Amino acid sequence: MKDKLKNETVDTYYKNYIKNFKSSKEFNASHILLKSKKEAIEIIEKLENKSKFSELARKYSIGPSKKNDGQLGWFKSGQMVEDFEKAVFKLEKNSITKAPVKTKFGYHVIMLNDVRNSKPKPLNVIRKQIVERIRKLSLSKLEKEIRKNQNITIVTFENIAKKVNK
Repeated sequence: MKDKLKNETVDTYYKNYIKNFKSSKEFNASHILLKSKKEAIEIIEKLENKSKFSELARKYSIGPSKKNDGQLGWFKSGQMVEDFEKAVFKLEKNSITKAPVKTKFGYHVIMLNDVRNSKPKPLNVIRKQIVERIRKLSLSKLEKEIRKNQNITIVTFENIAKKVNK
């Protein structure tokens, strides 16, 4: 079915995606994750004394992003834990939290790197997902058509087991 899909079908689906796309704010942030509030306060003090965020992240963070200088990349609302997001949304670009942010993971010192409006993904990036989506929708439609014209009997597992074990 994948091989039989016409380019026009994919193009039409993509055009609808573009037409219905709703832009939202995306945030790019870095953080330093620490075990204690005291450690986080010490990091904030170091940053206020002009220490480099990336160096402190590599040296002190206990999170996996430490190997990337604390960078988390781009994310939208709903992708991070609530308290973390609330703190990010209050920050100005290139600013750092003035107090540690506590989450279930520990204490965060957060820096907002950038903010942008989201854009639709190019067709070449999401083509495979579109093809898969069309395939699933087509199969679902076909299944409904088949079921519509059939009498379906629902049997319990016990009845099937009795018949098989006779």
